[in-house]
Amino acid sequence: SLCDWSSDVCSSDLILVVDNDLKNRELLRGTISDGLTYPRLHVSTAGNAADALTVFTNVRMNVLVTDFNMPGKNGAELIEEIRTRHYIRIPAIVV
Repeated sequence: SLCDWSSDVCSSDLILVVDNDLKNRELLRGTISDGLTYPRLHVSTAGNAADALTVFTNVRMNVLVTDFNMPGKNGAELIEEIRTRHYIRIPAIVV
């Protein structure tokens, strides 16, 4: 997992990018990683809402960037489930 609770990553700013299109997902991850020079910023990715929910079960992310149109749950449904299931008001950007 991204954070094993003994690493510095746990005290970092964690951003999750969710998009079912690999090309778009990697473009978003790269743009965020390259555009911000904050040394404690880490970007993780998930290919769908189910994988994103698994990430949130294991790691408390700080920001969510998600595609809206995905198979299964769309981006709005993902945000609602994260906020409901994990009782957090995560900042989210829908693309």
